Amino acid sequence: ATTKVATYGVTLTPDPSTVTVLSGAATAVHTITIQNTGSHTDTFDLTATEGVLSVAQISVGAGATDTFTLTYNAPADGIHTSTVTATSTLDPAATKATDSLTATTAVELYDVSIVCTTSPKTVQFGQNAVHSFTVTNAGNVADTYDLTTTEGTLSAATITLAAGATGTVTVTYTAPAEGLGYSAT
Repeated sequence: ATTKVATYGVTLTPDPSTVTVLSGAATAVHTITIQNTGSHTDTFDLTATEGVLSVAQISVGAGATDTFTLTYNAPADGIHTSTVTATSTLDPAATKATDSLTATTAVELYDVSIVCTTSPKTVQFGQNAVHSFTVTNAGNVADTYDLTTTEGTLSAATITLAAGATGTVTVTYTAPAEGLGYSAT
């Protein structure tokens, strides 16, 4: 007589492991594949530390796969991680067959502020006035900003800043050679 021993196992795979959305997104969705690596059809309890799962329990045939989703509704700006766990409901062992994965959601915020850090200047004919501006990346991801001015000459056409970082650019104005002078603000 042949005795067939039941085996129990499960593997979870995220697709992708990190989902990136822009600030204000309605949802961020992870698709997760579950594979029953056991020898019999099994039902798995599903849990997540953050977000909403599409199902709380899923039945998968021996060697087969299925999918479910983890969704963040109106996620806040920043990085969110959720540990998703599948646990066999049929495994009689004290420590049941289980697998976990970490799904990461990055909600990117792009924002910038520019402040003139010099006082108004009055210059004589043909002289230069130089103004400094502090550029602040108020977002949560690195960004490169293209800079333009309607008057004067910029010290840089672009500036790249890490999240929360600041940088300085200058604008040089030249007063006309004749006239009443030039006041740059």
